[in-house]
Amino acid sequence: MSKAIVTTSDINIIHYSDESTSSSTGVLEKILGDGHEVYVVTTRDKLCPTDDWWVKLVDSSKIFMGEPNYFEKGWHDLFKALGHEWPTVEDDTPGPYTPKWKRYFYKSAKGHEKVMQCPVFWTIAKDILKRKESYIWGEDVRFALN
Repeated sequence: MSKAIVTTSDINIIHYSDESTSSSTGVLEKILGDGHEVYVVTTRDKLCPTDDWWVKLVDSSKIFMGEPNYFEKGWHDLFKALGHEWPTVEDDTPGPYTPKWKRYFYKSAKGHEKVMQCPVFWTIAKDILKRKESYIWGEDVRFALN
């Protein structure tokens, strides 16, 4: 069984004209229907009534949440649950599609041990994991469904 990582944004579309309503993107249903093991991660520190429907479909031990003043906690907990260390700047090797600002940063950071050992922001950590592991990603499924 393959592991799938989805965010609450991959699962639900909130109707901002009436925030008490939402629609499914179809991503969670597709991933579950394909028989994958689902991990849900969010930077939010609490779920909303619009999340009730999907929470019933996912093993509660595989839902990773942020906390007040520590919104990345869900991502850190997910990495631990999957057996990965949180990446550092050194782990984020620039590739051919790396933006110019980032290539410049890495070039200037080389040789500065303290900078190279700094933990990265959750979006970069996600990208590193995406490049290194063959998990199924909700954002990719969402793109394929549209």
